[in-house]
Amino acid sequence: MDVDKFLLDNKEKYEIINNFQELLKEASRESYPEIIKYVQENSYLFFKDYESGNMFLWNISTFCMFNWTNFEILLDVLIHFSPELIKTKNTELDLIDIFNLMIWTVYYLYSKKVISIESIIKTAEYRNLYYVYFYPEIDQYDHNYSEKLKSTILSDCYIDKDLQGFFKTILQDPEKHKQNRDISYHPSTLHKIIREDDIDSFQSIISRNNYSFNYRFEYSFYERIYSTNKNFSLIQVAAIYGSIQIFKYLWMQDDIHIDDFVLFCAISGRNYDIIHICEEKIDSPWKIVYSINSHQNELTDYFIEKSDELNKDINDDDDCLYKNLDINSFGIAILYANFHIILSSLHHIVDLIEKEEGIYLFYGANYDFDLFNLLYSHRNKDVDLCSIFNPYYATWVEKGMTSAITKTLLDQSAKNIFTILITYSIKSNRKI
Repeated sequence: MDVDKFLLDNKEKYEIINNFQELLKEASRESYPEIIKYVQENSYLFFKDYESGNMFLWNISTFCMFNWTNFEILLDVLIHFSPELIKTKNTELDLIDIFNLMIWTVYYLYSKKVISIESIIKTAEYRNLYYVYFYPEIDQYDHNYSEKLKSTILSDCYIDKDLQGFFKTILQDPEKHKQNRDISYHPSTLHKIIREDDIDSFQSIISRNNYSFNYRFEYSFYERIYSTNKNFSLIQVAAIYGSIQIFKYLWMQDDIHIDDFVLFCAISGRNYDIIHICEEKIDSPWKIVYSINSHQNELTDYFIEKSDELNKDINDDDDCLYKNLDINSFGIAILYANFHIILSSLHHIVDLIEKEEGIYLFYGANYDFDLFNLLYSHRNKDVDLCSIFNPYYATWVEKGMTSAITKTLLDQSAKNIFTILITYSIKSNRKI
């Protein structure tokens, strides 16, 4: 499949999606009517079939992850168009799979009656967090079933200790748990003060309780920020919530611990003043990954222009500012549907996929059948994608491929693919 022909044939589609992503990135209560109007005007693209509906959901999910302070508004867009999504045959279990990493978003959809308790229970059968998080509702719906799961969660030595501790807290005060779910922020008073950038209250509580400036918060299952970091420091929370006054105050402390993750938090927080302060002491090649996955393309361009390595051999007439990005950066762009970078760099991405080291890049495109087909058609055919020893194959299934992509693999891959599909789908994605 020719790259230039692909770009030409899909020009309108990706212009619409790029504009949609810009609206989602800056979504607010004031811009909500504009988003609704835009989706309505382009409903023929967003709700044409199962695959297009799936991509609509994927975009909402991506921006819930990076526009977390307004995730309710983004989900309200989804809720508004839920009748259209039902027509595309995207199910409640599809929604849960796509939003799985952010259980607070699933709870919000449940609270708005978009997801049923029956679908939550089906998910809880193989995802322990769902049983714990929705324990009050599951217990009310089927007490006997709930009691069996409760015993397993509390006694199984292989269950995550943090999850067990969280469950015990819920059992002690279910009503408090419900309140915290509705708020969907870290329940700490100090955390709230930082989020609100209340410098006077912050200084008072730090002094009164003799907190270290390097104090770290205990992990909370209620926090709406998705991160592999479980214990944020004070300055990291200030950076990620864009709380400039408290951030500056902490930055000036002689004994404050500053690491690369502070810069990553600042990028995620999208406060340019904080980002530029961080640049005085912190530099990391991974910063560009954070700007790419959060769709801050102007910031990505800024980082490239400041980097001698990434800016090498790029002139004003160059058609691709991103040609020196590494394979990981392109992988992140594909995984988080950053079409601005994907389409600008599509020739380079295809070149990488044709080499063995880039073979995994197309699996991240499982939200877009057209893009997946293009990248898949350029795969290195010397690599056996269906080998049981290939780790990427299992990942495609676990991520939840659309039916069209599954059919593509079944039609074109080695004959042992069916057995592998069944094996992994039973383990992680039983819809298939």
